[in-house]
Amino acid sequence: MKKSQKKQLLNLAFVLFLLVLTLVVLYYSSGELNLESLQLFFDDCNIWWIVAAVGCMLLYGLLEALTIKFILRKFGYRPHFRSTLAYASSDIYYSAVTPSATGGQPASVFYMLRDGVPSGTAAFTLVFNLVGYTAALLILGVLCLIFNFSMFLNFSFWVKLFIIAGFVAQLGLLLLSIACFRKPKIVLKIGNWGISLLARIRIIKKEQKWRDRITRVVDKYHGCFESFKSQHGLFVRVLAFNIVQRAALIMVSVFVCMSATSFSMMELFAMQTFAMIGYNSIPLPGGSGAYEFLYINIYGAAFTEEFTIIALMVTRVISYYLSMLVTGGYTLVYHMVPVPGEKQDGSTPPPAPEAETQPCTPLTEETTSNEKDGTKNEEV
Repeated sequence: MKKSQKKQLLNLAFVLFLLVLTLVVLYYSSGELNLESLQLFFDDCNIWWIVAAVGCMLLYGLLEALTIKFILRKFGYRPHFRSTLAYASSDIYYSAVTPSATGGQPASVFYMLRDGVPSGTAAFTLVFNLVGYTAALLILGVLCLIFNFSMFLNFSFWVKLFIIAGFVAQLGLLLLSIACFRKPKIVLKIGNWGISLLARIRIIKKEQKWRDRITRVVDKYHGCFESFKSQHGLFVRVLAFNIVQRAALIMVSVFVCMSATSFSMMELFAMQTFAMIGYNSIPLPGGSGAYEFLYINIYGAAFTEEFTIIALMVTRVISYYLSMLVTGGYTLVYHMVPVPGEKQDGSTPPPAPEAETQPCTPLTEETTSNEKDGTKNEEV
């Protein structure tokens, strides 16, 4: 078995361990939670709201596929929707099973390259979408904070700390992206200094490997800068897609709660947004542990302990585990069964000039290396 395959099995085993551990902790943390209470919840709830929650989970993946298709079409490529759905599914699935979502983009790039999309165009597509994705969560979070500031003030110290850390982490990612666009030399200088420091105190090994990795990432972002400058209108539309996509994921929990209560939809939306921002600061697959802590403490102020934990379990199963099952299954089928009549899956070489279809610096090392590293396509 290849090292990459072993690592994927370990990632999946770790996710399953987190699932079992979470369910066990939730089950024994509440004396009121049992199979009977779960049955009562589903007997009394409006099942159509649960169906709507599942629909929002599916819509989340469909919107990412549409965004990727939209960007690729801008540069002259005409991939089938089933192909862009595979790019989105692999991104969502591998992000779910790897710490800090490090495996999502390399997996998506792998399938784009397999389908004949140039490495520069693939890089630009994912960088463009990632910046929009990060900005979308910040925008939703800031709006919820403005209109529900009193709710935020009522949270406990640790909940506030997680939420603030989440805001800082997302803002830091956005600012780092901008710095890589505009000031790559400064980013490299600071990054190499940090790597030297970590190597001296023996936190990291193979110092040169880390230097090469940060250089590739910074070069990728800087190589996309010229395309960013010429595509302001495209970014606005990509940002709009991502805001709706983030909102769809948030609505999973909103609909689950609305299935059994008459609580305000806007307040539920704000509560879930705060929980989502908070757990995004934790470098674990799906923010496992942090998400449960935040959900119980945020929703616990408005609902009973029994309802909160049941709603958490139902929401988590739909938005994370069911999503992982659907996207993982689609990625596997797509990987094994090429689309008929196409090179591999649907990318048609465009008639556009080279400068337009190659907007970024090619990711030669990043997309072909066999190195055991979460940022390599060989991980797929």
